[in-house]
Amino acid sequence: MVLVIIVTVVWYVVSVNIPHNRIVFINVGQGDAAFIETVDGFQILIDTGFDSRAVSALGSILPPWDKSIDLVILTHLHADHVGGLRDISNGYKITKVLVNVQNYDSSIVAELKEVLSRDSIGSVEEFVAGESIIIPSGVTLNAIWPKSSYITSREVSTDDINDTSIVVVLDMFGVKTLFSGDLELGREEFAHLLNIIGDIDILKVPHHGSAFSVSNRSLDWLQPEVAIVSVGENSYGHPHSDALGLMQRYGVNVYRTDVYGNVTIDVKESDSSYRTVKQYD
Repeated sequence: MVLVIIVTVVWYVVSVNIPHNRIVFINVGQGDAAFIETVDGFQILIDTGFDSRAVSALGSILPPWDKSIDLVILTHLHADHVGGLRDISNGYKITKVLVNVQNYDSSIVAELKEVLSRDSIGSVEEFVAGESIIIPSGVTLNAIWPKSSYITSREVSTDDINDTSIVVVLDMFGVKTLFSGDLELGREEFAHLLNIIGDIDILKVPHHGSAFSVSNRSLDWLQPEVAIVSVGENSYGHPHSDALGLMQRYGVNVYRTDVYGNVTIDVKESDSSYRTVKQYD
């Protein structure tokens, strides 16, 4: 009987932790963090939230023996997107970090540079429009924005750092997910990016569902079926009722992390289908 119980427990622990194609939008409160894993075990984290909530979530998402992450992408240098990197680097070995490091006067930038110099973090590189990451399984990450010239030709302040957000499209066996940090795709000045991005399946709603996060034009171009709003208690009015109403009128299935907790997209490689799993925290 004891042997049967041990075998059952071992089988359960191993089976539930077998790598598979998934995207987990982590509930980190008012901030962003998304964990991506392929069937080959390649692991990516896009943004880290503000505090230790992302690393706590990783402790339940990953098996206890897995203490490494292949790639971390930091979309832009605001604390609710990069603040959790310190705690994550305490618990996990990170092979590579992709970031656009802006030289503006901010304690966040100073702290991030210190964290990025740690032994637990491998290489640190920039990731700009036109570059791609091809993961061993054939999954790709394509950078849409920013252009390197956009960064170097302007004085970046804390007020417009959102506009330098790394915008990437994850193509996981034909299922396309758009991550755009806090760059508001509903604004006219970024409309030119829409035809580059093209039709997607899943949208990580920009800037926590701000008033200009989406527009009629952006939804016409992108045609998402599912949208994730990563949001928590805040004084900014996120998510804005206009953005939520617009997505509802377009028939987009919207999931908020402050309502559903972690939201997981499981992708099936064989037929490029996916399903959404909600976790009530």
